[in-house]
Amino acid sequence: MPAGSPVVAVHTQGDGPPDRAVLAGLSLGEGRSLYQDPAFGIRQLADIASQALSPAVNQPTTAVQVIDRLEEILLYLGRRPDRSPYCADQAGAVRLIEPVRDWDSYLDLAFSEIIRYGCGSPQVVRRLLASYLALQRGLGAERRAAVCSRQAALREESAGQGVSPAILRPDSMGLG
Repeated sequence: MPAGSPVVAVHTQGDGPPDRAVLAGLSLGEGRSLYQDPAFGIRQLADIASQALSPAVNQPTTAVQVIDRLEEILLYLGRRPDRSPYCADQAGAVRLIEPVRDWDSYLDLAFSEIIRYGCGSPQVVRRLLASYLALQRGLGAERRAAVCSRQAALREESAGQGVSPAILRPDSMGLG
């Protein structure tokens, strides 16, 4: 956040200053942390894969290794319920509303750019298809529809990039 940006909005019953407990509950640091923000780690991994797929570098095997890690993270996140944005006190009164990501947004964050830059690479597409298959098998029914629709979109997009549908089969190593 830029210096001086608002961090929280406190709504009090009176005109008094914000509750000191709110201010005491803030922990500010130099930057984002993987422990505080899993999306940050996913974003970093997706960036590594995108860079590996750039024409200047062209390392699809590196992208496949990143997809391995992203699959593990998505399976972990997908097995957990989505976080509620509401934090309540012991009496049940909502005291904090925070923006949270749902599982579908993690899925998009992990794979959207990799698909954009790698949908013309049979190795990358095979590995992504294997990830989607692992996610379908490893997650509950409530998550499968999102995975299936993205899998179909990947097949369509890779066919548009000239990758023959005949060679596109899920492969956890991407080798075919």
